[in-house]
Amino acid sequence: MTYGIVSARKIQLGLEDSSAGSNTAATAIWRGPGAQIDDGLTIVSPNENVGLYTDTDRTYIPFKMPTLDFPETAATYEQMLYLLSAGVKNVTTGTSDGTGTGEIFSYPVSSSAPNTTSTYTIEAGDNIVAAYMAYSFPLSFELTWAPKQALMVSSKWVGRQKVAQAFTALTLTNFPVEEILAPTIYIDSTSVGDTQLAGTLIGYKLTYNTGLFPLATGDGELYFHTVVMKKPSCVLSLTYEHDTALATEYAAYVAQTTRLVRIKHIGSALTVGSGLYANKTFKIDLAGRYTAFPPFTDQDGDNIVTAEITAGWNAAASLFVTFTDVCTLASVQ
Repeated sequence: MTYGIVSARKIQLGLEDSSAGSNTAATAIWRGPGAQIDDGLTIVSPNENVGLYTDTDRTYIPFKMPTLDFPETAATYEQMLYLLSAGVKNVTTGTSDGTGTGEIFSYPVSSSAPNTTSTYTIEAGDNIVAAYMAYSFPLSFELTWAPKQALMVSSKWVGRQKVAQAFTALTLTNFPVEEILAPTIYIDSTSVGDTQLAGTLIGYKLTYNTGLFPLATGDGELYFHTVVMKKPSCVLSLTYEHDTALATEYAAYVAQTTRLVRIKHIGSALTVGSGLYANKTFKIDLAGRYTAFPPFTDQDGDNIVTAEITAGWNAAASLFVTFTDVCTLASVQ
């Protein structure tokens, strides 16, 4: 008898592009822990009185929506593109950075009209059974960084149906990745990226709810018909040392002054040429206000504060949240 083992787990993705909802063969292996698709069956036992003192075995399934939670793993410049294209904006091809070797992928969250997003067919399973779910997109993702570790990412995806199917054969060597490491952070009130806050930030967590909603309609199917962009939201938790620099941020909390935040992770060197980027870059620009600034706690003998900024559109900076990913890929793998 063959048994399923953890090391044989796998997740693979295929961009559906212009054929949303059609089963698309995977073109990339997800470089992180594997998982299994949950069927997401809504099972109903009807309320009926038929002269018995027990329930009957009658059930039915009126709706299906499989889910897949991507376990936390080190974020990479190459594979953040899946989350951002499916969760923020349908950008799957980079813009050349002048004559440099970098390719720029920009993902601004629009406040004037809903963004169109990508969908993927996701394959998942192990050496015993594999399945796919088409029309997949993330409901949310979370980015977490702390000193001495890479930026970590986890996400929650949904799709139409779970269908048994063998994995598409792919070669792992075709998918090299580079981990996103320690950031620098800038916090300003009028212009993004002017003032670096050095020696104070000791961690952050960004929770992004995509606002994508699986719309079920009367079209004769037991799965959702399409995806509707409703209201995305973003909360940024910043953990600071309780030092003199923190007084400025606390004053901004009390005065409810909008903060313009830039978090920038720098990777390996690129050829600059006439381009803007000398290195691989993952950047988050965000406008918002502190909505929580609790009393300090302690960590390693130091007093620390974990404050919370809720993103909100700022007209002067023309900013809600924008993610930027610069790598060497010309397009999503």
